[in-house]
Amino acid sequence: MLDVIVLTAFGKENWLLSRLQEEQFDFVSIDVTDFFVARPVPFTVPFGTFLTEGEESVLKDGPIFNRLIQGWCLLSDEGAVETNGLLQNYHASLRGDFAKTIFAQQFSTSDQPGDFFKERVELSFSTDYVVHELVKSPLNMCLQPEQNFSIHLREGAQKVTVGEDVYMAPYLVNLLDPYMCRELQSRGVDCSSLAHSRKMDPIYIWQPFYAKTSGGEHLQALPKQTVLAANLFTPLIEEQMLIVNKEASGNEFVVWSKIIFDLRKNKKYLDAIKMKIASSLKKRLFLSDVEVGESFIGAEQGISPFPIYDASEVQLYKKWYDRGVFHGGFEVCNNMGLNEQLRVQKNILKGLTEESERDRQIYA
Repeated sequence: MLDVIVLTAFGKENWLLSRLQEEQFDFVSIDVTDFFVARPVPFTVPFGTFLTEGEESVLKDGPIFNRLIQGWCLLSDEGAVETNGLLQNYHASLRGDFAKTIFAQQFSTSDQPGDFFKERVELSFSTDYVVHELVKSPLNMCLQPEQNFSIHLREGAQKVTVGEDVYMAPYLVNLLDPYMCRELQSRGVDCSSLAHSRKMDPIYIWQPFYAKTSGGEHLQALPKQTVLAANLFTPLIEEQMLIVNKEASGNEFVVWSKIIFDLRKNKKYLDAIKMKIASSLKKRLFLSDVEVGESFIGAEQGISPFPIYDASEVQLYKKWYDRGVFHGGFEVCNNMGLNEQLRVQKNILKGLTEESERDRQIYA
């Protein structure tokens, strides 16, 4: 029997798996990204990280990190803000406000951005701001949709079957979000014990789109990641808030937009979003032409690594958690930042260590 089974997607497992290996846990990590995305590719996440003291070590654990010279960058109707670079002190009076408005709305995992700060989230805007690529860990077993795959939970004996192979462990770490578990079930995976009977869908998801322009020399000065926002003090969805990741070519972008979850497969809705994105990019980046299309997560998939939930639903959902299962989806995170994901995974590792030690003492 193994010590632990990890269920993951979209590269969320890198830090945890490296630590499990260091702590000599006997584990298997099952990656189901290919169930959700037809052509999974490494991509830069739309949420960077302000590295605090002692977190430099995360730079060596799997993902590819890029330090942004200008720091966190915002272009809004109220002006431009950089946490580093030439505009560091420009509109300095806005800096106290954007931390509770734009920044919180970008990173929040719920429809209550103010919750971002309830858990004493401390941000040091003067430290390095880095963005990273989501890449699969080499320690993963990557499954294909055609493979026979099932998950059965029972206290003290979690069971995962892949083809003819059966894996057993007293603990399972589930890094998937709740709606992903139900999506697995709808796609033929026997995992009813993991997909709670209580339904909790996101209200929004961050959806990526590709954008291309004939360009302009001024784009060379555009940071690798920039937030475009319509207003500092309104709920920001769709074209009102865009996270623009510039590709190496300089005139191509991956643009992340917060779209309505229930309309994620509605072609008419998505076509309207594309037109609004194109209009926003033209206006805010001073472009004459912009072509917007769907990205690596197509509308037909309906899955995003970054969901936003109803805050009240999350509290009710947590009451259904099972003993022996550790959860690391965004429903247990206060924000989308890597710092917060590391906090959650450190707690998971601590819980696994304590539970394993307790079991060893009981059965010694």
